Amino acid sequence: MYRFQNLLEKVRSNTVLSLIDQVVVSGTRFVTTVMVGRFGSDSELGIYSLAFSLVILVLSFQEALISTPYTIFVTHLDKLSQKAYSTNTLIQALCLSFLATILLLIGCAVTFLISEASSLIWLLTITAVLLPLMLIREFARRFAFAHLK
Repeated sequence: MYRFQNLLEKVRSNTVLSLIDQVVVSGTRFVTTVMVGRFGSDSELGIYSLAFSLVILVLSFQEALISTPYTIFVTHLDKLSQKAYSTNTLIQALCLSFLATILLLIGCAVTFLISEASSLIWLLTITAVLLPLMLIREFARRFAFAHLK
C-alpha cells in the first residue's frame, strides 16, 4: 500500500506532469505529420511542412523574445511586480500573435495575386487563423512552467 501511494505522489509531481505534457504535445505533432504524409499527397505533405515551419519559426520568436526572459526574470520580482510583468508579457504575446496573423494574411493575399496555388492559399489562411491559438497555448504552457505549475 505504501509503495502505491509513493508512486501516486511521484506521478502527481510537477516533473512527471511536465514530461507527460511534452510527450502529448510532441507525439501529437509527430502523429499529425505521419497522417498527412500517409493519407495526403507528396505536395500536401510539402505544403504542410512549410506551414509547420512557419509556425515553429513564430513559436521560436515567442520563446526567445517573450517566454524565456519571463521565465528568468519573474522569480526575482515581488508579487505586485510579478502581476504587472505577467500582464505585460501576455500583452506582448497577444501582439506577436496579431502581427504574425496579419503577416500570414498578407502573404496569403500576395500568393493569391501572384499564383493560382489554391492549396497553399488555403493552408496559409488556416495557419493564420490557428496560429494565435497555438501561440497562446504555448505561452500558457511556458507561463505555467515559469511558475512551476
